[in-house]
This record gives sequence, C-alpha cells and structure tokens, in this order.
Amino acid sequence: MDQKRRDFLDLTTTLSIAMAGGVLLPWAALAKEWEGDLLKTRTFQEAAQALGGDLVVESTAITVSGPELVDSGYIVPVSVESRLEGTDLIVLVVQKNPTPVVGVFKFPEGTQPSLNTRIKMGETSSVYAVVRAKNNYYVASTVIKVRSGGGGCG
Repeated sequence: MDQKRRDFLDLTTTLSIAMAGGVLLPWAALAKEWEGDLLKTRTFQEAAQALGGDLVVESTAITVSGPELVDSGYIVPVSVESRLEGTDLIVLVVQKNPTPVVGVFKFPEGTQPSLNTRIKMGETSSVYAVVRAKNNYYVASTVIKVRSGGGGCG
C-alpha cells in the first residue's frame, strides 16, 4: 500500500475515534460564534442582535430571489447574493416559520458570497437575508407565496 494512503487512513481513523469518543468536538467550535439565542429569535432584527449587531440597514447590494409562487412549501428554492465587500456571514430568516432562522452560512475571506439552497416554508411569508460585512449588518428580503404549507416547518 502506498505510504501516503496509509498515513491518510491512519489520520482519518484517529480523528474518527476522537470524535466518536467526544474528545474532539468540531461542532462546539463552530457554535461559538452564535452561542446565544440565534435559533430562538423571531425576527431578522433579533437574529442580528443575537450575532452582536445593534443596527440592521436595508441594502440594495444584496439580492434575495426565489419563485414568486410555489405549490408546496416543503421545498422552496432560494438564492442570495451579496455584493458588499467583506461579507463573511449570511443568515436566512423566514418571518412566519415556527423556527424563523432556516440557515446560517459562513464565507471565507476572498470567496464570492452567494448561495443557492432549499428551505421549508409553512405559509406565504417574507424571506430575509441578514448579511454581515465588515462587522456591520445589512438586510434584504423577498416575499414568496405558498399555496400549500410545509407541514410544521420546525
């Protein structure tokens, strides 16, 4: 067996055992940034405050898009693009969902801050994208109409 492959297998086995044993907790490190009550927030303003932002400014440099009308809220495609320099975080908030925060996306420095994802919506609602750029918070939104809800959305 090739030595590089053997080293790779040894490393992945060791990491797997460490994670299974609770020694290595990657989710704890990732969760530190929004350790507060982000998932308990009810509005995009509360989400920004949970992340440490005091003021949220509406911005035309953010594009939130999705279908105008969907037959079912179970799978709703949504796209977000930020043209704000220094964007490192995008939070998706669906105003009328039981759990409004439906996605948190981090972007490394130097990458294009855009995303395409699928979300679940219980009813017709505004979809907000809260963007953090250079430690300032911005928001943009769109309304998506839902004919049939997404079954609890929680």
